[in-house]
Amino acid sequence: MNAPRTEAILNYADAIRKYVGLEGYPLDMEKFIIKMGGKTTKREPWEPQRPGALEGPESRVLPDGEKSFIIDPRRFHDETFNRYNLAMMLGHLLLHTEYMKEGCLKSEYVSDVFKGGFAYHEQKIEADLFAQSLLMPREVFHEVAEKHFVKDLCLYH
Repeated sequence: MNAPRTEAILNYADAIRKYVGLEGYPLDMEKFIIKMGGKTTKREPWEPQRPGALEGPESRVLPDGEKSFIIDPRRFHDETFNRYNLAMMLGHLLLHTEYMKEGCLKSEYVSDVFKGGFAYHEQKIEADLFAQSLLMPREVFHEVAEKHFVKDLCLYH
């Protein structure tokens, strides 16, 4: 991924967060997704994928009517992982499907690194970057860094 694409994804995550209007940290991703017109499933960490899922995917995004979607993430016992996984799957929806262009999701998007190969690896990097920026915007990171890191150690620029 090149620098302009990286910058575009960071800016896109900032714009989406501002558009939705939820503030505060940690960001409540389930409320965030609802404000975007979507839903999430409530599968427990030990539960298998919902019926109809492709065999063995980690997480998926499903169409749900005209302009809605359902994020069916893999669930963890740690809420931090759950929040991150929801943000990452939202990144996949917005960056790697027809949702933004067409206004709806037409088919299931599956997060499956084993079936997607190198192309999916690139998408995963982009969705990770989107999730990181959504959950910890640059301006918040810089504020925290200035408060807690010693500038003389050159830990950031």
